[in-house]
Amino acid sequence: MDNLFYLLTTILFLIGLWIVLSHGNLVKKIMGITIMKSAVFLCILASGFVHSQRGIPNPMPARIVIAGLVVTTAVTAVALALVAELARYYGTADINEITRLRRMGQ
Repeated sequence: MDNLFYLLTTILFLIGLWIVLSHGNLVKKIMGITIMKSAVFLCILASGFVHSQRGIPNPMPARIVIAGLVVTTAVTAVALALVAELARYYGTADINEITRLRRMGQ
């Protein structure tokens, strides 16, 4: 049962990695990174419950995850704002199209 948590978080992380690597749209890439961060947080929480002594969960992983969620939410919001500005300037959020437009402009 202990390995099931790690297996599920690994699968979730790999799904996020696949999204990042396979899509050219920057919004989809940010969502893939968000899925990967969620998998890491779930792994940290699972390790706190799995490795607890006397059946009492360790509160430290939950504190780390809450702090991490606050930081990653802010970073995701800034990244989405930057993508919105790129999309407004170039007319697209696709990284391949943005790269092509930049090369044509030089």
